[in-house]
Formats: sequence, structure tokens, C-alpha cells
Amino acid sequence: MADADIIINGGIVADPRWATPGQNRVGNLTVRAGRSRKNDQGGYDQLSSTPFDVACWNEVHDLLAAQMPEKGSQVRITGTVTGVNTYQDQQGQTQASVEVRAEGVKVFPKRQPQGGYSGPPQGQGAPYSAQGGYGPQGTGNAPQGDPWAGTSGGYNEPPY
Repeated sequence: MADADIIINGGIVADPRWATPGQNRVGNLTVRAGRSRKNDQGGYDQLSSTPFDVACWNEVHDLLAAQMPEKGSQVRITGTVTGVNTYQDQQGQTQASVEVRAEGVKVFPKRQPQGGYSGPPQGQGAPYSAQGGYGPQGTGNAPQGDPWAGTSGGYNEPPY
């Protein structure tokens, strides 16, 4: 019987754990996905929540490590379900988490507390300015030598 394919959209609830067993590389994530709804007080009520233990092996490990995941980041993971693990929570209740072997992973950076753009991570350039993306040359928004930036308020045809 084949394992079930799965797509998870959720949040990382603990910092990733990295290991190198033998000649392999593995990154383990604990991800929680669920549904919520806005309540009358302006907050959110949790409707459902499912924990996932995700293993990212070798090439997927390298892809994950390059994206610098951390607790609080949102992720989209594709993979296969490999099992279900049961455990006791802090209240003594039996809980279950789904074990997944990742085949693909995309990490979305944590949101800023103030909701604003803080720029790219240290040491990395951005493909656009913080003032709103590419614009006409001379406005300070387009990178120097950008063949796509127009001179009269729009984009030029590509320089073929």
C-alpha cells in the first residue's frame, strides 16, 4: 500500500532540528496547521489544529536550510504521510501527530510585529525598492540598467 500524498500549509512551532546520521542530512520541523475564524472581540477562535512532524532528507534538507526557517515562519510542504505518532500532552491527554517525509518545502518569513516591510535579510539584496517596486527610470525605484523599466511611465518591450 502506498503512502498518502499531502500538502501542508502551516506554521513552524519550534526551531528546526538538524542532524547528520551517517552519510545523510536531515532537518526536522514541527508544523501545526489548522483553521480559525474571527470572533466578535477582534481575535480568532481556533476551529481545528493538527501537528505534523516533518523530516526533510538530503536534497530537501539543503533546500530547507537555504531558506533559514525559524519558529513562527509559515511553510508550505509537499510530501508523503509515513505514519502517526501518539504522545501525552501537558494535561495528560493522548494526542497524535502526523509523520511526513517532505518532498518539497517553501518557507515564508515571519511577519513583522508592526506589519511593515523591514527589507531583505542582512547581506541580501532585494529585487525591488521598499517604495513600491519597479517604476519609471529617474524615480529611484528601478535598479540601474534595468531593461524592463520604461522612461515614460511604463514598461518597455524586452530588449531582444
